[in-house]
Amino acid sequence: MWWLVEIIRETKPKMILWENVPGCLAADMRRNYKKFITALNTVGYHTYAKILNAKDFGVPQHRDRVFVLAIRKDIEINFEMPRGYDSGIRIRDILESDVSESYTINNDTVRKMLKSTFHQTQRKIHNINKHCFTICARTDPPYVRITAGKVRKFTAKECFRLMGFSDDDFYKCKGAGVSDAQLYKQAGNSIVVNVLMAIFGELYGVEWQHQVYGNFYKTEQQRINELPLLQAA
Repeated sequence: MWWLVEIIRETKPKMILWENVPGCLAADMRRNYKKFITALNTVGYHTYAKILNAKDFGVPQHRDRVFVLAIRKDIEINFEMPRGYDSGIRIRDILESDVSESYTINNDTVRKMLKSTFHQTQRKIHNINKHCFTICARTDPPYVRITAGKVRKFTAKECFRLMGFSDDDFYKCKGAGVSDAQLYKQAGNSIVVNVLMAIFGELYGVEWQHQVYGNFYKTEQQRINELPLLQAA
């Protein structure tokens, strides 16, 4: 990140958006993170930071990331990081309806995965009625249980949807000759589009909620009505 500070020092861009995994705030990394924020302040930037989770911005993926927006101190702007909510979208809502049987995993493989003592292996089989775990920059996709007796791989298009990309975006990449293996990797290595739309919407004063949540948009009153009357002890 230090080379980034030097580039910022020399070029003085109006704004910088930095994204990283929450591990950058872990005990052994926190000192570097604080030094990074201090360095941005020293070279002339106000910083705004927050952990945002993609599942609160209209995609069914649990993907929390640290976002830092740095704004040059001579720019007068009122900004705060967006506040999202669970819109109710789940894996079932982004699945393709007609998927080749070549994506299906045989039952012996599924049984071995479920018996595995490796937690990450068990987590690879997702429930369609829940959020997906974080998809990674890997060439092999995670799996989803479609029915009691059927588990299959996510398609590359579904992984793009889990990152907030449109199907048109996917077809442009596919049409450029990118292999499925690389499409999986590109999806897992990206930043969720919906979260970026929310941040930039707040930054430029643009209404972003309808675009981000689509058919799952909820008014403030709807969200209030869904709150439990009593919190569990």
